[in-house]
Amino acid sequence: MKHTETQPYLSIVVPAYNEEQRLPQTLRTITSHLQAKSYTGEIIVVDDGSTDSTVSAVKEFAATNPIVQLIRNEHQGKAYAVRTGVLASSGQHVLFMDADGATPISEVDKLLPYLEGEYDVAIASREGLGARRYNEPAYRHVMGRVFNFIVRSLALPGIQDTQCGFKAFRR
Repeated sequence: MKHTETQPYLSIVVPAYNEEQRLPQTLRTITSHLQAKSYTGEIIVVDDGSTDSTVSAVKEFAATNPIVQLIRNEHQGKAYAVRTGVLASSGQHVLFMDADGATPISEVDKLLPYLEGEYDVAIASREGLGARRYNEPAYRHVMGRVFNFIVRSLALPGIQDTQCGFKAFRR
């Protein structure tokens, strides 16, 4: 699929639940990253029924950043929020990432070449060579590795970090 003037090259879906504190900084970082690129993008924040001021924070940010869209859902979980955002997206490529920015948006630059090549999906890894973890308690890392081992053993061999919340795919 060719990128057109009306179709963004990259859609970034950000599922959010009670992220009023972290989301504004994440949106600033994503917007700055996109502004530095030669391609166009859109940011779709899907609020998953937050009970804090997440919606207000997104609306305030979107008022001065027209590439940001807000979709509001009842609380149905992250997977439903991601699905909603992906279905609403229009980019040639779609990335979904966590609202806390646990994986820096700059990492998308490592995934996009794979999508331009022969791959339909590119998944970031917190376990790959040279990968770094930010602010993760040791117990969470250990539990994540155990769960990841089980998933890889049963369903997804060859994928190092099935639970990383930073995945991109070609439309």
